[in-house]
Amino acid sequence: MQAGHQEVEKHSKIDLARSPLDDHTPSAIHTLVLALGANSGDRRANLLAALQQLRTVMKIEMLSSIYETMPVGFRDQPQFLNMVCLGETSLEAAQVLTRTQAIEVALGRTPSFRNAPRPIDIDILFYDSLCLDQTNLTIPHPRLRERAFVLVPLAEIIPTFTDPVSKQTVQELLNAIPQEGVTRLPAHLQISLKHARERNSTTDAPDTQPAGTQASSSPNAAQTS
Repeated sequence: MQAGHQEVEKHSKIDLARSPLDDHTPSAIHTLVLALGANSGDRRANLLAALQQLRTVMKIEMLSSIYETMPVGFRDQPQFLNMVCLGETSLEAAQVLTRTQAIEVALGRTPSFRNAPRPIDIDILFYDSLCLDQTNLTIPHPRLRERAFVLVPLAEIIPTFTDPVSKQTVQELLNAIPQEGVTRLPAHLQISLKHARERNSTTDAPDTQPAGTQASSSPNAAQTS
């Protein structure tokens, strides 16, 4: 497994474990980690469109590689493309949820059964080191510790971050679960931080290429909801 993108090295000093700031302070800045997944339509284009629309939610500082993954739960559906992103936001967690759900709807997601195919899925993994358990929002994401399609890309960008619930690092969580069915796409199919930050950017790589090499347990080695 490659060590990852230049974006990872450049922004490796971001402090994900900062203490949550006063939500009522206008200048409060929070570190936000999101998981993105897509398995209908042009999956890669959907990921890129979601990243570009997330500019209204956060300033994206780090992107993982894109991985092709096997469906979980309902298996009679196309494979997913999954990735994670990290950045900074001035929004409260509830506001992040509202805006990411609006992006999902704008990109064509409609109500369906659990684990159904979808053009885009955006989940909050971490928000600073906040632990939150509400009816419509749980942070950290309650199922991230059992999902290789989340932990593999997460370990690529923040392997040493400690999950505030389990008290284990992301790499330790990944090492504890099977990693079959998670395959990194080739370099020419990856999305760069530059493209993610551009407005209405398009790339020349359609979602028709074969998957790349099998993910390994390297610290620099996803579906959601």
